[in-house]
Amino acid sequence: MDDTSLRPVNSSWHAPIQNVVYHGMDWLCPGYSKPLHDQLASLHGTLTPSLIASHVVPIVQTGDLHVAVYDLTPSALSLLTSNAAAPGEAGPKMAYDRPFVQVNVSAAFALARPAS
Repeated sequence: MDDTSLRPVNSSWHAPIQNVVYHGMDWLCPGYSKPLHDQLASLHGTLTPSLIASHVVPIVQTGDLHVAVYDLTPSALSLLTSNAAAPGEAGPKMAYDRPFVQVNVSAAFALARPAS
């Protein structure tokens, strides 16, 4: 599957976007796929991991327990991640509303192994 053979086929809630493959929560989930499409389409051509964290997941409200956004560009190999609040923890409950932490994956994997 690619951006020209997107499945399931349904242009009313799962419309194609050039160079983008997406699914909102599940295969057949119009309630998430439509807002996900709308956000991705509005940012098409300017989409970055930071914009996904700030303008896609909180609007679509996907990622209540955990959100992970990967940038697999070789020069920027990184991960943006957020987790839901622990019981009794202050601030927003859902991961999509909480602060994101950025991890430089190349630097993390280059760290020396801790001594035993």
